[in-house]
Amino acid sequence: MTCGQPDHQALEAELLRRTETIARLTRERDALRDPVAEAVGLQVALAEYQRRTVMVQSALTRIDQSLALLGAGLAILGSAATALLAGLWTADPGALRIGSAALAAGGWALVSVILARDLRCRLAQTEAEQVQSRLRNLFVSRAPHLERYLSDSIHDDWPTPYAASQHSGGYMVWILLVTVGGCLLGAATGLAVLATGSVPWWVALLVGVAAGSANAAVTRSVLRRALRRRARSSVPLFPNDGPVG
Repeated sequence: MTCGQPDHQALEAELLRRTETIARLTRERDALRDPVAEAVGLQVALAEYQRRTVMVQSALTRIDQSLALLGAGLAILGSAATALLAGLWTADPGALRIGSAALAAGGWALVSVILARDLRCRLAQTEAEQVQSRLRNLFVSRAPHLERYLSDSIHDDWPTPYAASQHSGGYMVWILLVTVGGCLLGAATGLAVLATGSVPWWVALLVGVAAGSANAAVTRSVLRRALRRRARSSVPLFPNDGPVG
């Protein structure tokens, strides 16, 4: 394969996987035509829907907790930085720089942990909501008159953080955290270099900017790679322009 040409083997494998998935879903749908099997299947589907509802609620709770932890952690670090500045501003500039660098590094570590936690929770939430959309599609296929009473979609191709990141609020939150983390790491690096006392301030500034920019670029690249991998493994089963059931 040359540069710019599609990987035909990968495309064929993806097409085969989608065809097998559709065939399996068709067999499962046909099996539900038996009244007893259909009743049992719907009970199982309803139980799964309720379980996914609990998973969504749990993910949302963890997301709220992550934001609260981030706010509290940054507030504590800010208070510590203020106290450090007041105590060492004139007494010991070198210790002030080292202490400030340590606090900035702590802030970067906190933001990195929150980013990983929020990413995991939001992807779990999205997966659970997609399963709920598919189950609603199943319910409507059995009772079409219910569709007008549903407040959520019966299709699973709505914009997700990995399929349509430009329309995702969660993705914007991640990019903000990546930017904040890069700024904190850059500040920590620049202050640590400045604390050595062997370089001028502008060199420390350049080193800090370079370190922060590199960290943000690498983190964003890892994030996008993870989302692309998730997008390849997430295939809409009931797109908006497809049939119900």
